[in-house]
Amino acid sequence: RVAVDGADAQFAGALWCSPVERSKVVAALMATQPMHGLALATQLADIAKAALASAGPTAITIAPGAIARHPVRTAAERKAAIHFLFGLVRKAQDTWLIRTVNRRVSYPFTRLLLPTKISPNMLSIAVFVIGAIGCWILARPTYWSAVAGTLLVLFAGYLDGCDGEIARIRLESSKLGAWIDTIADEVTTVLFLIASGLHVYRKLGEPWIGWTIVIGTIGALLSIYIIYYYLIVVAHSGNSQDYPSSQGGIASALRVLVQRNIINIASVIFALVDRFATLYMLVALGGIVTAVILIPDHI
Repeated sequence: RVAVDGADAQFAGALWCSPVERSKVVAALMATQPMHGLALATQLADIAKAALASAGPTAITIAPGAIARHPVRTAAERKAAIHFLFGLVRKAQDTWLIRTVNRRVSYPFTRLLLPTKISPNMLSIAVFVIGAIGCWILARPTYWSAVAGTLLVLFAGYLDGCDGEIARIRLESSKLGAWIDTIADEVTTVLFLIASGLHVYRKLGEPWIGWTIVIGTIGALLSIYIIYYYLIVVAHSGNSQDYPSSQGGIASALRVLVQRNIINIASVIFALVDRFATLYMLVALGGIVTAVILIPDHI
């Protein structure tokens, strides 16, 4: 049985088959490589057209709808369809800040990169390189290095949402891609902590600041280990947002404050007002406090 559009009797994107016929449909789909995106959709449509042309299958008429099929004939309908499509790429774990700021900033870049041959994994690596360059600039002891470095890291954070959006729109999501994105994010986070400490240490020249870099980095690495131990062993996920936060109270409040997005925005503000040392101490303290909160959960 093939679902067809009630308006023009064209394939509406869904078909049903009995368990006996299922293996034939799967075999026909697997004949096309790669198994995603336009190739898969075209192969599925060909199977549906062949079924409609035969005498056996029954056509199931469905009215055009937002999910099943939406005809686009005008500029307004095209705009509405694009808006709906991009609405599907949001993740359930997105926070208020990600929904209202990050997604809005990444949206035009995603639109720009979608028609290109740049893959989500290539974009993830490019975002990491941008963030690493920002950290390298930040490690220098001047005012403008702090401003330029934090701005680059902030830009990389906004661009970081594009790889996942492109992967979901193109149907190119993969476990490898999720882990490349996740590992790049965490390495950038640790590099940012170290670069921030080096900036303050070189600018102020106080020996005790060097110890805060070591202790803060150890705390951050311990936190990363605990979170990813849970994700790999328990949740079987490459998305750090899947780590649960059910403690409530101060733990949940701290979880909000130590989000990478908030830290990136705060770092630019503190750099502009020439108070970056304060931001660094908060980031280093955050790494230690996070480890102290997570260690009992892990044990």
